[in-house]
Amino acid sequence: MRTQLSAGSDPAREGASPSDQISDASRVLTRLVVAVFGSQVVVAALSAGGVALVPSHTWWRGLLAASIIAVAGAISAFLPLVPCILSGMNAAVYGYLAASALRMLVMLGGCLASVMLFRAPSLPTLLLVTPMFFAQLIAEAVVMSGALWPRKST
Repeated sequence: MRTQLSAGSDPAREGASPSDQISDASRVLTRLVVAVFGSQVVVAALSAGGVALVPSHTWWRGLLAASIIAVAGAISAFLPLVPCILSGMNAAVYGYLAASALRMLVMLGGCLASVMLFRAPSLPTLLLVTPMFFAQLIAEAVVMSGALWPRKST
């Protein structure tokens, strides 16, 4: 038995129930952007404090490379996540997983490119990009769990 789709229907939303939709997707997206980029600012500031204690200028070059890589990873993670959040809760879960995988690939590729092509110092770049990666992952997980976790009204 086949069902006919009208010209303006969206196959992804055909089976979606109203309870599957995220109630305020624009608010979730705003919180997500603020949390991810806010975590980057905090981690970069704390890293700069630690780098200031090291008497070598190569750590500053590593911090700059790690910051650029982290911003690229954050932007790339929003590419699969935004349309999935707008599609509903089930799609948002898959979008979160895709965003995590894409962020890892972009940040790892960015580290390799910065070291091999742009001659950034390898140890500082890799050490400083790691807390930025985890800060993004934690901020995204906190916001997404708040949006997807079922709440009981009292």
